[in-house]
Amino acid sequence: MTRNREDYIPLVEFLDLIDDLKMKRKEAIEILGVSDSQFKWWVKRREMPKSHYWAFQKELTIFLQKQMIKKMVRIGLIDKEFLRELLECV
Repeated sequence: MTRNREDYIPLVEFLDLIDDLKMKRKEAIEILGVSDSQFKWWVKRREMPKSHYWAFQKELTIFLQKQMIKKMVRIGLIDKEFLRELLECV
């Protein structure tokens, strides 16, 4: 199987993102769902697969949306009953 350069991004893009989010590498690696040794391999190569980067973005977006909804319920912008109904539909 040949390695296509277009399937990879510079690792610095990912590292900059987690730095901007003030996220620890360990937390980010857990969200990525890869082992420490796999991440170290990416560090050595200075790149990571785009598919993992996109998966991280998706998981992070879901996490942030859940946090936003929880805060909206907490301050009363969303009714708890409506939230329960919404979650039952999913």
